[in-house]
Amino acid sequence: GAAAGSPVPMAGRTYSPGPAAAPAASAPSPVPPLPLSAGPRTPPFLLKLYEIVNSPQTDALVHWRACGQGFEVTDVGAFASRILPAFFKHSNFRSFVRQLHFYGFYKVINSTLGSSIEFTHPLFSRGCHARLAEIKRSAAP
Repeated sequence: GAAAGSPVPMAGRTYSPGPAAAPAASAPSPVPPLPLSAGPRTPPFLLKLYEIVNSPQTDALVHWRACGQGFEVTDVGAFASRILPAFFKHSNFRSFVRQLHFYGFYKVINSTLGSSIEFTHPLFSRGCHARLAEIKRSAAP
């Protein structure tokens, strides 16, 4: 594996975890990236989101919720500055959340998370990449 803080290639993108986000020694071995197509109508935003959440390299900042339905962002500032620009043309967390709302994601209210934020959608689940094509974008959040 890459040394802590080294850039990690992910499907043609480079994510640099930084020293504070280095994965634990027991982190799972990297899995091959998913193909960038889940179906003819799958929006690129959802493909990128699934790739981000599903990648073991980003687990220190964003990962699947324990139940497998939706995801948790553990450090919003680091996620915005390190992950968003590697996948999108911005580093604005509010814009990212607005896109989530357009696709029907909602914030999970959980006072025990501290500074973490969780989002969920009934069709966005670990291991269910094929269901991304069923998620539709609304005209307004």
